[in-house]
Amino acid sequence: MKKIARENIYLSGYSSAERFCQEYRMPFEGFTELQMFILQKKQFWEDGQNLIIKGMPGSGKTLLTEIAYLSIPQKRADVCRKLLYLLPYRALLNEKYDYFLKRYDRMYYRIYRSSSDYSDNDEKIIEGDCDIAIMIYEKLDNALRVFSDGTQIFYNYDLIVMDEFSLISSLERGSIVNNILWRYAELPESEGDRKKARIIALTVPECRTAEYNQLGFLTVSNDTRPVKLYEAIVQADGGLVIPRDAGENWPIAYEKLTTAVFRIESRKQIIERK
Repeated sequence: MKKIARENIYLSGYSSAERFCQEYRMPFEGFTELQMFILQKKQFWEDGQNLIIKGMPGSGKTLLTEIAYLSIPQKRADVCRKLLYLLPYRALLNEKYDYFLKRYDRMYYRIYRSSSDYSDNDEKIIEGDCDIAIMIYEKLDNALRVFSDGTQIFYNYDLIVMDEFSLISSLERGSIVNNILWRYAELPESEGDRKKARIIALTVPECRTAEYNQLGFLTVSNDTRPVKLYEAIVQADGGLVIPRDAGENWPIAYEKLTTAVFRIESRKQIIERK
């Protein structure tokens, strides 16, 4: 895999993204179905359009954010675009940090990370005094609460990636992600000559994101599941599977389910039936 130096790489569409991947990703066997679908949408290439990208694990969402990062025009040849990549867990943070170290030449890119284990460069990350920063959600949330000028971080970067966005439905961390988003939404689109960062959130297809439309997010997805999802309440004691939607009429005997995957969501269960 070829390292990316501080060259004037600027991706402006599907064909330029394909050429970039052919040169920098060895070997490159072509885009996934999700990547092809999204790269051909004009909204993906609009610098001011916030996106929520939904896709299955392994569908290539990380590469899409990298392409979005390289589609940001450089203000000057000697000034890099600035990327803030947010993650929920230290293990994921270290994995993504290693990824960027392997992809981008450290002679040209300042790449820092911030978690409870790594805090030496926190001040530089908050001030945007780096090119690529990988940070835990809690660290950003804490900075927004503690520092009076903490919200300046939203103007210090060109692109903010919110990975594992399905955390919004988590009782433990959902409030943290929502606080970051609402603080961002309260700010004007520009401050002086600085634009507010674009946000791209990454999540699985099942994540409920409709409420974020009011914050200007566009949801893009190409979920081609081979099976249909049935949302239902399971009455194990009565041996029935009852549809959540009372308008549907398909009571299924519990013992006749040959393949079922249960995921508890609030007081309901989702059943995937082949």
